[in-house]
Amino acid sequence: MSWIINGLAFVGSLTLITIALLAWAIWRDDTPPTTTTQAQTDAWQQAIATKQAHDLAAFHSAVAMTRRAQEAGGRAAEKPQAEKPAETDPRGADDDA
Repeated sequence: MSWIINGLAFVGSLTLITIALLAWAIWRDDTPPTTTTQAQTDAWQQAIATKQAHDLAAFHSAVAMTRRAQEAGGRAAEKPQAEKPAETDPRGADDDA
């Protein structure tokens, strides 16, 4: 009768060890990154670099437009002052007649 109890204990302990190993294998995920994950990482890095390049180009464009506007505004502000004495006749309109 003791050999039956020992046999059942042995089968039970093997079952518990199997369940523990199965739970450990499921819990521990040591699979290396797949090519899809690496490709996604590369795509994100490329997208970030592209976005930074576009932002930098937009910044330089904005700076150039601001400079052109300031130069045009400076020239526009100077023109009326330079032309104003030529347009204004100190004698008035009645002196021509």
